[in-house]
This record gives sequence, C-alpha cells and structure tokens, in this order.
Amino acid sequence: MATYKKGILGGFIGKVGTVVGSMWKGRNVMRSLPAHVSNPNTPAQQAARARFALVGRFVATCTGFISVGYANHATDITAGNAATRDNLANGCVQGTGTNVSLDYTQVSLSSGSHINPASPAAVQGSGQTIDITWTDNSGISPEVLASDVVMACLYNATRQASTYDVSSATRLDSSLSVAYPALWSGDEVHVYLVSRSVDGSRVSPTLHVASITVA
Repeated sequence: MATYKKGILGGFIGKVGTVVGSMWKGRNVMRSLPAHVSNPNTPAQQAARARFALVGRFVATCTGFISVGYANHATDITAGNAATRDNLANGCVQGTGTNVSLDYTQVSLSSGSHINPASPAAVQGSGQTIDITWTDNSGISPEVLASDVVMACLYNATRQASTYDVSSATRLDSSLSVAYPALWSGDEVHVYLVSRSVDGSRVSPTLHVASITVA
C-alpha cells in the first residue's frame, strides 16, 4: 500500500486498471489488486487433498516414533514429511476419489534396510498392556547385533492415537510390554515393530505384527 499527494489523476477512490484507490486516516492510499488465485476444486484436486489429509492425520499421531524411524532419511525435509511422502506412495491409501482409507498393515513408520527380529508376535498382556515377543536373530549378519534396539508402536485407528516405546528393549531381550490407555478398551490396536542400531545409523523397515482388540 502506498500513500500519495498528487497522482496524474489526483486523489481517487475505486479501481483503476490494476490499482485500487481509497482514503485512510485522511490520506489518499493506493494498493495493487490481489493476484487472482485459480482454485477450481476439480475432482482430481479433491482426491489429492483427501489422500494427503488422511496420511497427514496418521503421521501426526505417531510423530515421536517416526522421528526416530525416519532419522536417517529426512536430511532435507522433516521426518514427518518424509513419512507422509512414503505413505502417499507405498500403496497404503485405499479407495478412489475422496472415499479413501488406510491399509494399516502397509503403513511406514520407519525407513531403512536393517534386519528386524525374527518371528515377532503380540498378545494381550495383563492390565492395559500388549506383550510383544520375538526371536533373537543377532549374528545372522555382521551388522545384526544383540544390542540393537527394538521399538514398538501401538496405533488405535478408532481414536487416531498412538503410544510407543523406542528405547526399552534390545534384540537380545526378546520381549517388550507396551502400555495403552484404559479408554482404548474394546478398540482394535495395530502393533508395529522396528529395530535400529544403538547409534541410530541403521533402521529397519516397519513390520506390522498384529491387530488386537484390546481388553
């Protein structure tokens, strides 16, 4: 916005060409017209927005876990943006148009090629916990160590909420119990497992272990 005392037309109010004149605190002011933004909201645009919003909501509920799982693959963007990119591309979004949903067995909470523990399983634990077990497969390659950290994430799609543990268990431990809120009782919970080296330089792909209707 610019003020002026005398223009070639003198003071004016209204639109002239690409500028708008008006009075502000007794002074003549002139501003440019706002740029025209084309937003036809086509079906394709609506579909793209629906997919992005769906994945974005999921990623937002698992931010803490994803920040570790994507620590090595988010050098130029945030871990959350890297996870959003991957989940938009990996086929976990099902449906067409704006009628879309997530296949929770295919989502990515981590990115890497480190080897996960063998034979993972998950069952209802005592109280509000899920007990996760696996077989220690350390030594199957030089980089697979007993000291590798095993991380677990529980995701409740009904409540769009998660809880997770990224530091308590190692590959050697072969088990981990993760607590969940009592208000989740009766909901379906997806259980995910990811392993990483102690220094975080190696991370495994996301492993969907089970879906459990919790007590």
